[in-house]
Amino acid sequence: MRNSSVSRARPAPPSSPASHPFFSTRTSQPCSPTQPPPPSQALDSLLKGTLATVSHFAAQPTNLEAHPSIIVTFERFSTGNVLPDQKQGKSPEQLKTPQSSPFHSTAASNSLPPNISQDQFEGVCFPTTPAVAINLLGKYLTNHEVSEVLSHKTVYYLGVKANKIKGDLSQPNYGYDDERSDYRIVPFDHLDYRYEVIDVIGKGAFGKVIHCFDHKESTHVAIKIIRNARRFHKQAQVELQVLRLLLERNIPFVVRLLDSFKFRNHECMSFELLDISLYDYLKINRFRGFPLLWVRAVTQQLVSVLHELKANGVIHCDVKPENMLFLDERRGSVKLIDFGSACVEQERMYSYIQSRFYRAPEVILGIRYSFPIDMWSLGCVLAELYTGRPLFPGENETDQLLWIISALGEPPDSLLAHSSKRSVFYSPDSTLKIVPDSHGTRRKPASTSLSKLIPSSDGPMMDFISRML
Repeated sequence: MRNSSVSRARPAPPSSPASHPFFSTRTSQPCSPTQPPPPSQALDSLLKGTLATVSHFAAQPTNLEAHPSIIVTFERFSTGNVLPDQKQGKSPEQLKTPQSSPFHSTAASNSLPPNISQDQFEGVCFPTTPAVAINLLGKYLTNHEVSEVLSHKTVYYLGVKANKIKGDLSQPNYGYDDERSDYRIVPFDHLDYRYEVIDVIGKGAFGKVIHCFDHKESTHVAIKIIRNARRFHKQAQVELQVLRLLLERNIPFVVRLLDSFKFRNHECMSFELLDISLYDYLKINRFRGFPLLWVRAVTQQLVSVLHELKANGVIHCDVKPENMLFLDERRGSVKLIDFGSACVEQERMYSYIQSRFYRAPEVILGIRYSFPIDMWSLGCVLAELYTGRPLFPGENETDQLLWIISALGEPPDSLLAHSSKRSVFYSPDSTLKIVPDSHGTRRKPASTSLSKLIPSSDGPMMDFISRML
């Protein structure tokens, strides 16, 4: 499914994104190459009664979120054959999510811990007005908050027991930012007089993601707080534009934007709180691949997402396991998150995009990119879920391209003619610069193959990955 300007021409893909033989359901499909196959009788018994329904979904894109019985079957299949610690006396529920995980299920986490309950405090019932909050609880507020709260119509939460930042006029942004212009997180303090800060669940170049409790809607949420810098403000506006478009079109398997607001000069976005990422799930499984039936089900959902993104003119630009989160603890349905690098097809913004292991050749070479870069990344993710390791684990961008060329061969001259970075990877006489990696390995064109990197006898899967690449 690659653009013809990036690879050799191939037959046109089928109209339905899920009609490829890879999505057919057969009990004879092999498991991960690193795992012994399960007993055939146990497998047949586990899948009995669901194969007809699963085949129906494999034949046409369907929202699997509405079919928990299928999701549970996939999860039981995965847990029973992939997580070997079950032999040590641990239950599947204990194995699926580590006790220290900062992620929580949206469906099962709406009960308030004791330290979150604030329906009433010193005679003040919440929600309340700013005037009442200042009059009766002013002693718990900083001087900055006393003036700040007046700009809000309603107060849902004040964080009266938090160790608040005082708000110093002599410091940048009143002392609320650190040296990187990230918002300083104070546990149990408020965000926008509505959300209670619980914990940091993610950090990145963009800023931080915070687990919060929404005292207005009485639910747990994830809030993305963008760094307080002009270039990140502009990027956040593009992200909001994309998220609102996807929300309006009701695109399935995409994280749901709940709200957006500006607080203390930081752009903030509130999202539904999801469970762990596919990367974390691989980590829990000690980076051993998953059964092909489970990989197929997850891939179908992600193909559906990319199909809808393309239909709406959106390029995600950062498809990777870390940006694919399970909807809940059942581990059957996933959602694509983090549209911070996304753009609409007519308005590309960035030249340095995609995490390195999943970066498409046209991005590395500095060639005009489009929707196929997301499909390339998904092909790399599919292989990683199956084998447990990255398909092209380059140490740097040069090594990344050499990994790709070693398996797929050199790009044609007609493609290199449009490369703005050709001199980085090729000599003036058009000879590829083969640079050894940190272990002294020199990767030469066509020195390996996909079949060697992905040991599998499953023809439909190998064909599907080769089409994505």
